[in-house]
Amino acid sequence: MKAIHTLTVSPSGQHIAYLKGQPERLTLGLLDTLNPDHEPVELWTDLRCSQPYMAVVWNADSTAVYIAKDNDNWFHDVWRVDVKTHETTSVTGYFHTNTYPIMMHPKRPEMLCMSDLRGELNVRLLNLDSGEMRKITDYATPVKTAVYSPDGGQIAYTANATDNQHNADMYIMNADGFNKRKELSTLAGTFDIVRAWSSNGRFLAVDSNFEGGWRSGIYDLRNASLKWFTPAWEKAQALGFSPDSKHLLINTENGVAIYETRSARPHTISSVTANHAVWLDNNQVVFTTGELEIGVYSMKTHRVELFNMKSASGE
Repeated sequence: MKAIHTLTVSPSGQHIAYLKGQPERLTLGLLDTLNPDHEPVELWTDLRCSQPYMAVVWNADSTAVYIAKDNDNWFHDVWRVDVKTHETTSVTGYFHTNTYPIMMHPKRPEMLCMSDLRGELNVRLLNLDSGEMRKITDYATPVKTAVYSPDGGQIAYTANATDNQHNADMYIMNADGFNKRKELSTLAGTFDIVRAWSSNGRFLAVDSNFEGGWRSGIYDLRNASLKWFTPAWEKAQALGFSPDSKHLLINTENGVAIYETRSARPHTISSVTANHAVWLDNNQVVFTTGELEIGVYSMKTHRVELFNMKSASGE
């Protein structure tokens, strides 16, 4: 089965980039949000990218995406793909190193990366103009996640500074790597993982297993309070806030659901069982299904519109 592993919407909102296929033979594709009946454009085929990261990161002007590609030696470098010309360019080239793109800085040509260059997977800042990569965390165990604040001034991340291998806490630091502080640790020996930062700067979407299962909720930076949206006994993962911060997408055992940020009231995406989802705008959610489809769900109309996923090669 040629699974769709990840998808992301361009900053302009006009295109959706996705990775489809088996990890050893991926296709980087592009969909036009204005023309869902158009065939997808294949930007790059026969890619290989193994776990843990299969992110597709857009640049600020929506002209290119960045992915990690296996160099046929089980190590990964960052590559840039021009969405108009399909030109591919190697951005990093470190010997026997895994470097993965994570998130673009909102205001400057700089990207959050995870890299094990000279150590474990830690957070690096990659300057896209100079190609220089600077290490800003230094933990003995892999850093799991990292996200920019809306203004790009801070980074929230998940790391373990203890000797307990079954532990991870949420930290915040300045975007230059200074002023690190532990922000959330529910219980020693549990994983508290940050997933997203709301556009109003107030909330962090978090997942935790401190009560046995994996539950999702929000951490309010204003009063340092934690509010859970899903039950402790279910497996859930927070996916991201709507652009206006009013809703949060969470992947649950019953599919993707939309939750109101203030009330935690759920709103299930009707008519489909989604595997993954991202926001197209404040009203629409782009989702993938088990039938290898990509569609758009409208919260206003409760209707689903599917994209044409038949490529020119007949896949």
